[in-house]
Amino acid sequence: MRPSRIFPAVGMGLLLGGLLVAAPPTKTVKGSQNSGQNPAGVLSSRTAPAKPTPGQVWRDEVAGLDFVWVPAGEFWMGQLETEKQKLIDGFGANLYNQSLKDELPRHKVKISRGFWIGRCEVTVGQYRRFVRETEYRTVAEKSGGAHVFDGGKWGRRADANWRNPYFAQTDEQPVVCVSWDDAVAFTRWLNLKAPGMFYRLPTEAEWEYVARAGQEDRYFVWGKSSTPVIKGVKQANVIDESVKSVFPTWETVPNYNDGYIYTSPVGLFGANDFGLKDLAGNVWEWCSDRYGNYSEAEARDPRGASSGKLRVVRGGSWDSRLLTFRVAFRRGLDQDYRDYSLGFRIVVQRD
Repeated sequence: MRPSRIFPAVGMGLLLGGLLVAAPPTKTVKGSQNSGQNPAGVLSSRTAPAKPTPGQVWRDEVAGLDFVWVPAGEFWMGQLETEKQKLIDGFGANLYNQSLKDELPRHKVKISRGFWIGRCEVTVGQYRRFVRETEYRTVAEKSGGAHVFDGGKWGRRADANWRNPYFAQTDEQPVVCVSWDDAVAFTRWLNLKAPGMFYRLPTEAEWEYVARAGQEDRYFVWGKSSTPVIKGVKQANVIDESVKSVFPTWETVPNYNDGYIYTSPVGLFGANDFGLKDLAGNVWEWCSDRYGNYSEAEARDPRGASSGKLRVVRGGSWDSRLLTFRVAFRRGLDQDYRDYSLGFRIVVQRD
């Protein structure tokens, strides 16, 4: 989501403010189609394991995706009290009140049921398979393109879409230029292919739950340090020194170079404590929720606002400012919005 005048690297532009059959025998495979090698092996089957363990990785042969099991639990959602003053001091009260105050009030959330969540974001190749099988046309392809940065200018280009995001991509990179409706269409396709399983986008609460990964005081998705490196391992594809070769005036994460100007192949960087990758950077991720204000009350499996035109996105992207990689950072976008830094990952549960 490209530069707004207030957040210089938020590509959201101006948006601040069948039959059921028995499953075949499972098998263990080395590595992962979309998340790199796994030395311990990955369980592969058409249906999810009935008794998963925390952090278990499952290769879903229907979706062609690797999922990680996240158990039920509780956590505190929203901006830390210690963040508030730091943000006001760093960005000013006006900006804070306009664009960061929606991270409060901090409130307790209970996730009552464990779930499988994509280890990485959905890739170009995985989305291409969906399109080939269904002849689906995205909102961008039907309705005037997508927002990109082209020739020094940010705006919608009629020929911009997931096939042509105005930079080169391989099938291993995250699909972009997809709207919320396009992401939901992908999950509906999978639901038709796999009776007994339910695929969907994660809720905003589920997203933050896995991003915090059991650490209530986590500031950035990767931890407390502003540099996305842990024990010498790079953690994210963000707006870094490599971006300056094409966009020399952009504000970048200091002293960091992930080697990619635009998107990177998924799963290339470090995993968090739950075993998930690319939660910060690479592409923004759609959540299922309508965007709205938080309540102070304790919540059980919250689903967002009951009405409204905007949907939640989380996680920041390859072109977004350091501020957006904070665990609490949230934005609302029209559900038909699409640009070259916006994608998604999915969740699946047994029906």
